[in-house]
Amino acid sequence: MLTGYMNNPEYDLANSFVIGDRLTDVELAFNLGAKGIWINQGTTFGNNELSQKFEKLKEYIALETNDWKEIYEFLKAQ
Repeated sequence: MLTGYMNNPEYDLANSFVIGDRLTDVELAFNLGAKGIWINQGTTFGNNELSQKFEKLKEYIALETNDWKEIYEFLKAQ
């Protein structure tokens, strides 16, 4: 579904963000070469679907929060 964005010079994936409440969303950021904003609700949804170890994915988490205002402020500052 996202293959049109990969290896396409029109998209700046290195400076893009994937926002989601599952670690699989962070894994998507990893796979795209983007950064992840993890809305950590204290759940483990999707954790059993990960193909990468959490320690590797942590490098791609630009922000971990469950506060949408904090996400807005973070993105606005970028």
